Amino acid sequence: MKTEMKLDNICNCLPERRKVIEKALSSDKCFGIEDLAIEFLGPEFGWFEIYFKLSGGKPFLIEASDVYPPFPALKKWLEDMLDYVSFSSESLCINCERYNVVLSYDYIGWDDFGPMALIQLGDDISEEDGVGDYEQFVQMVVPIYSFVSKFYYSLKDYINANRRVFCRNWSQYSDCSDFRKFIRLVESKTIEQKLEDAKKRFGK
Repeated sequence: MKTEMKLDNICNCLPERRKVIEKALSSDKCFGIEDLAIEFLGPEFGWFEIYFKLSGGKPFLIEASDVYPPFPALKKWLEDMLDYVSFSSESLCINCERYNVVLSYDYIGWDDFGPMALIQLGDDISEEDGVGDYEQFVQMVVPIYSFVSKFYYSLKDYINANRRVFCRNWSQYSDCSDFRKFIRLVESKTIEQKLEDAKKRFGK
C-alpha cells in the first residue's frame, strides 16, 4: 500500500512538501500501516515507553517523562490529524528530558483507504543540539483513520488496564481515586466520534 499510492493522488495544497512526499513514497524505508505495531511499557519511576515497532525496521522509542507529560499534546495531535482539511500539516515535539522527539504528519491525499498521511518520527541527539539533527528517522504512509485508531485505542486501553501502575509510578496521577481526572488527559470524544463516523462511511 505504501508504494502503490500514485503521485497524482497527492494533495495539491502542499506543493512545498511535494518533493519530501515523493521521496517518501518511493523509499524502501517508508512503512505502511500493515508494518506497524504500537506497544507500551511502564510507567516505572516516572518513565513511560512508547514503541513504534516496524516489521523489517528498527523500533522507534519515545521515552516519555512525567516531568513533561505528553498525553494532552498527543491527543491534540491526533485530533488535528483527523481534521486534515483544517490542519493539513502538524508537528509535535515531546521533551524526553535528555533529548526531544518529533512526530509530524502531512495530509497527502486520498487512496482506496480514505485520507492518507505521511507520518515522520525523529529524535535529536541531545537537548543542547536542538531539534532537527536526527539520530533516528522513521517515515510511514498510512490511512489516517487506521493510524489514529490504532494509536489512540491501544494507548487508552493500556492505561485503563494498568491504572494501578500509573497510580504508583506517574506523578500526574498519584491518587488512585482520581483516575477519571487522569484518563481525561487521554480520552477524546472528538476522536471517538470521528472514528465512529469513518467506520460507518468506509465500513472499516
